[in-house]
Amino acid sequence: MRSAASSEWQALFSAILWLHRLEFTANPANGIESYIETNDPLSGGEIHRDLSLHMHDSYADNLVGQKQLATRFRIAGVLLTLEVVLWLVDLATGT
Repeated sequence: MRSAASSEWQALFSAILWLHRLEFTANPANGIESYIETNDPLSGGEIHRDLSLHMHDSYADNLVGQKQLATRFRIAGVLLTLEVVLWLVDLATGT
């Protein structure tokens, strides 16, 4: 029984800690390549606008991933609480 419970916990931890692609900064090399080192470089205002839009898209993508991760942690907390209660019931009944 112990190995079955162990593999269940491993599966749960894998689901919770599954790697998410989170993005917090823009890659400067891509920005320079896309905005400055072109045949028709953008003005400062246009660069600022594009980077602001990129930051918003990154924020929206990260928010989805963070909400999924928070949901997984909540489920894990409920399952852990359930397991502890079941252990307490088992210990109390002595079976």
